[in-house]
Amino acid sequence: MIYRILFSLLAFLELSTYTLAAGVSKTTNGVYLVIDGRRHAASVPKTNSPIQFDDPLVFKPFCDTTKMELAYPVDPAFGVNIKMTDATGREVHKTNIGKRFGSKFRKLHNFNDTRLYPYDTASSYNDESGLGSARPFSNYPLSADNWLAPKDLFEMKGPGIYTLEIQMQMFYDNPQSTNAWHEDLLQFPPVKIEVEMPPSKKSNKP
Repeated sequence: MIYRILFSLLAFLELSTYTLAAGVSKTTNGVYLVIDGRRHAASVPKTNSPIQFDDPLVFKPFCDTTKMELAYPVDPAFGVNIKMTDATGREVHKTNIGKRFGSKFRKLHNFNDTRLYPYDTASSYNDESGLGSARPFSNYPLSADNWLAPKDLFEMKGPGIYTLEIQMQMFYDNPQSTNAWHEDLLQFPPVKIEVEMPPSKKSNKP
């Protein structure tokens, strides 16, 4: 009950007005995923520039044809795979928090393998509709103040442009499914987003 109340509150927070250059997955089963960053300062307008290393990450699923009911793992160990490379293509080490993300990604098979949270798809994504009611990437156990930015997930030790790759998986309602819950697992193709660490920022520590 506490988790449901918490996420209900998070869902109503305004996240659409000041989003940055979004990463959009390929469509799978009619659904696609948009992942973006949100600046803390409300005066920052939309841009096509890379998200900043300290921008909290948010996500939202969309479907152009109909509304679909999804359910995503509350624990990012089951639901979110992450990877980052620097400008030279070298893989960036994860922080202790980042190491949890995706650590049980391949162990998610059934609807009751972990705690899930419902999330209905929105209609088509565009610059006008934005990411209102997008959900944040959070640590686990959950709290309202632990929204995570790239710097929280990776040891970004120097200025430059990094490439963040995120893959998520969720369950979707499938009446034709043969399992007892009529829910099948949907894996979104990875989403790549550019992340900038400005020269003036100090290195992040694990």
